[in-house]
Amino acid sequence: MRIPLAGIIFFLALVQAAYCQISRELNCFSADTITQRLFLQQNWKDLVKTGKFFTKKCDFYFLNIRMGIALFNEKRFVGSEIFLKKAVSQNDNPYAREYLLWSQLINGNYFMAKKTFSKLPADIRSRINLKTKHVLESIYLEGGVRFSDNALFNPNTYAQLLLRHVPSKNLDLEQAYSIFHRPGVNSTLTQHQYSINLTFSISNGWIMQIPMSIINYDYRSLKKYDKTYDTLLQYIDTLGITEYRFKGKFNNETNINIHPWAGIIQSGIKKRFRYVSLKNDVAVFIERKKINVKYTSADTSHVDEYYNNVWIGSKNYYFSSDTNYSNLNWYFQGQFVSDINYIVPYCRERLILGIKFFIPFTAKQIFITASPYFTINLWKKTWLHVSYLYKGGYYIADNNLNLTLNHFDVIHSRLLLNANVINTRWFTIYMIFVHENITDNFTQNRYNTYSVFTGLKFYLP
Repeated sequence: MRIPLAGIIFFLALVQAAYCQISRELNCFSADTITQRLFLQQNWKDLVKTGKFFTKKCDFYFLNIRMGIALFNEKRFVGSEIFLKKAVSQNDNPYAREYLLWSQLINGNYFMAKKTFSKLPADIRSRINLKTKHVLESIYLEGGVRFSDNALFNPNTYAQLLLRHVPSKNLDLEQAYSIFHRPGVNSTLTQHQYSINLTFSISNGWIMQIPMSIINYDYRSLKKYDKTYDTLLQYIDTLGITEYRFKGKFNNETNINIHPWAGIIQSGIKKRFRYVSLKNDVAVFIERKKINVKYTSADTSHVDEYYNNVWIGSKNYYFSSDTNYSNLNWYFQGQFVSDINYIVPYCRERLILGIKFFIPFTAKQIFITASPYFTINLWKKTWLHVSYLYKGGYYIADNNLNLTLNHFDVIHSRLLLNANVINTRWFTIYMIFVHENITDNFTQNRYNTYSVFTGLKFYLP
């Protein structure tokens, strides 16, 4: 009897499928047995290594919950959240949900944490006592001094106050006020800025942010030019010599006053996909700039007249003039920002690599610049954030509009180092250093600046 070839192939496929199924079940049985033993021993490090091998072929509740708790104890909270989400989707119980809650809170995923908290039993919610509403959740104070290698500028001062509120479980609100003062030999710049940032939870981990800012700065420049002169003029004719001796002072001064008001509104969305976070923002900037220029000149002279060295007489002269110029103009600019970062799991989640793309645009021009950055865990709760930025003679805003570089200075390089040196349950202390090499838009001087700031964040109960 001849067996058709198709029948042979079908039989072999069944055997192969049965073998794969048996192999998978044996593999998952081993995964359950081994990870249970390591879990009971609290051998978190080996459990993570072994569990990664088994999760390539197996996906069941006990493997995911053990991996999530092991990663949590290894302080790898992003990976912990990923496995705990899977565990909760397979077996929704308070034990898994509580671990998921703590992972989400540590990762800063507050909106999802509030939703997880609301699904816990009443006794666990009472024990954890997580507030989903805060009239005032935290206070952040920041201030410092900026120095320059340009002798024309004195040390600058900067200060910021930021308040964070939580009106509801789906809304966060931040408001900030900052002041920047730059005194100089011939000029003074003072900027005030008030910002408000609304953060909404949309769905499925998507978050929308709408920050707004009002900016006012006052630039005053007074340039003086003084000259003292002593001049002799002679006229020679056939009868003799006539001399005029001028002694006097010439001075002029230019007084410039620029007083703009500016507003900016931005809208963006963000979400984290496993180890990758994406954020996109679009903003509109409007500035009303009033420029007043006053030019004053004066000439005071005393003239002695001599004829053949015989004094004839004296006269005094005074000339003065004022010129005023005033102009009002508007400036419009848009901005698109795309921010992507990657939490490196192979470095125990202690390294974050990212880059921001800034695309400012006007009706006539489009610019683009990139700002690479990284964040690294130095020790326990101590993190260091480093970023680099180049900016031409256009405006950009960053950090939900809290950093507004709207002076149209050309920033040839901007290096920022931000470290939280002390991190406790009730407060965090930050140290910030910024180096900039800029061409000042007002004076067209190129120089370096060095800023040292200190930040202190209080968490209220």
